[in-house]
Amino acid sequence: MRAMEDVKGLLGGLLVAALAAGCAESPGSDPAEGAGSETSAFYVQAGASEGGDGSASNPFSSLSGAAAVAPPNATIFVLAGDAEAPIDGGIRLQPGQKLIGLAAEGRNSADPEAMPRLTNTTDALGGAVIQLAERNEISGIHLVDLRSHGIVASTVNPSGTKIQHVAVTGAAESEEIIWSIQLEVPSGAVKDVSVTDSVFRDGRDLGGIQVVHSGESSGSYEFARNDFSDLGGRAYHLQSRDTSRIDAEILDSSADNIGRGERNSDSILPHLQNRSTQNIVVRNYRFQNTNQEGSPSNCGLEAFIEGAPFPNAENYCDGCELTLEIVDSVFEQPVTDGIQLVNFGSNTHLDVRIRGSRIIGANPQQVGGGLSLLAQNADNAGSRTTLLVENTDIVDSAAFGFALSDQGEGHTATVDLGGGELGSVGNNRILGSASGEAQIINGQVIAKNNWWGGAEPHADLQGESALEADPALDSDPRPN
Repeated sequence: MRAMEDVKGLLGGLLVAALAAGCAESPGSDPAEGAGSETSAFYVQAGASEGGDGSASNPFSSLSGAAAVAPPNATIFVLAGDAEAPIDGGIRLQPGQKLIGLAAEGRNSADPEAMPRLTNTTDALGGAVIQLAERNEISGIHLVDLRSHGIVASTVNPSGTKIQHVAVTGAAESEEIIWSIQLEVPSGAVKDVSVTDSVFRDGRDLGGIQVVHSGESSGSYEFARNDFSDLGGRAYHLQSRDTSRIDAEILDSSADNIGRGERNSDSILPHLQNRSTQNIVVRNYRFQNTNQEGSPSNCGLEAFIEGAPFPNAENYCDGCELTLEIVDSVFEQPVTDGIQLVNFGSNTHLDVRIRGSRIIGANPQQVGGGLSLLAQNADNAGSRTTLLVENTDIVDSAAFGFALSDQGEGHTATVDLGGGELGSVGNNRILGSASGEAQIINGQVIAKNNWWGGAEPHADLQGESALEADPALDSDPRPN
């Protein structure tokens, strides 16, 4: 068979080194950090003959064949094959196992078109393609046509798992979002989980990465250099319940056309319930919405501390804490607000720092600003919000540049756009907005040392509100 000829060709090239080291060479990795000996390596290839023994010269034709014999810490290589159909059926990884895709030339490729493809049309694992354990590594795999979630962890602790150079495209029609990667953690401490250098695209009912913590669990995550496009679901959804905690870095990622199917799918959503905590860093994120996908509440990024007047009072925050840092990021042409910050809990703390970022061409249809803050409402009490913004552009909003609504008792928000007690240096550019530079409802905003386009800022002040904008910059700090 042609498939067997391909395997022999692989053995004559880079695969020999892979066998010697026990692990295939992958982009940015050291082949010496392999799976161990030859006997700990097993091979799978679409179109291979039935009855294979899992060797490189006689690979299994299915994932189930490899799963039945591969011990913990083994490496399962998935070889590119001639067959048009992807390898079908799910696989439950054991601790320490690696699932490595090899392109036709025997290398672990970062090109989705070259990666071997997997799917699952069976009922195994509830239709999921890959069930994680701990210390797994997945690389060079392309998941296609999902009808359930792609890579999942729900009954085990996935600590130490590395997912890199993975592609996910396409999903069946579904009333609920089908997640490319879904990590549900009800207990324990999850550490050192990363998803990097991966691509998620082309699915009206497909989402990117969802992390859900509950109970007293905690988790630390790194998400870096991932690209999301043309999805119905969010790029990153981080949800915490009960007294759980999530610490996550979202680095050097990009998203376009998130929210297909007229969905409310803010591309990044830290979502807190009950008494949970999140500490999130977003750095060098590039968001745009070229096709203007999504509903009128589909923001570029939303931080959401749940509470009244939303339904399901059992989810309301009482004592939640969210620390959010947004650095060197761009939110361009969102359907509505570029960044929306919502603190609707009681006795909660929302602390946000935005530095060196840009919000361009927002079309606010909710709070009213390209950057919007709902600090509290009349149904909540005892919360506080701090917002620092510096060296940031908020330009060409179809409503206001910045909007604050603080409807609770007294002033619960401390907003420093420059020269205030939080230490902002200002140097913001807030200009070109259709309705004015700021709308403030029952709030006090310090906004010194900013560029307002060479004129006094126009502010819509309602209730006991004030905008302190003097002195302003006398020239544009970042002229085009």
